[in-house]
Amino acid sequence: MKRKLADRPYWSRILKKEYKQVYINDISFCGYITSLALNEPLYVKYDTEELCIVDEGYLWVMHFPDGMNYTITTTIDKQGRIVQWYFDVVQSQGINEDGIPYIDDLYLDLVYLPDGRIFILDEDELEEALSKGLIKQSEYESAYQTLNEIINSLKTNTNSIINNILNHLELLENI
Repeated sequence: MKRKLADRPYWSRILKKEYKQVYINDISFCGYITSLALNEPLYVKYDTEELCIVDEGYLWVMHFPDGMNYTITTTIDKQGRIVQWYFDVVQSQGINEDGIPYIDDLYLDLVYLPDGRIFILDEDELEEALSKGLIKQSEYESAYQTLNEIINSLKTNTNSIINNILNHLELLENI
């Protein structure tokens, strides 16, 4: 399993970054929200479409919802438009000794685009982790259960994090 920190301290491709975090406990969300402003271009390809997910003026807003087996990273471009929502399916999440949120990534990821398209990523990594004994069968099954819950929340428009992202972004801008 891969441990990932919200502030991406070892991401060498990033030349400059600004990091913020806040803990929220209200009716719309309970957990940490972090933001990372990045500046070096990074492109990803989904099907035939290439998307820029990091560039000057882009912002990643990461949600670490308490008690959930996933986190969401929202990519926002320099015009304030949402580029994608990236869901990491996780075994656990927590706070390290420096107070930075982290996840123990369960390999399986989902990308949700503003036009409603969904892409499931890294199923091969999850399969390999199971076959090599890096994860248990129960963790494998939990990853797919979480993935299906995420897909259902997207298809029924009931994912409260996505529905409240603009309010959360405003909170981060005020710290």
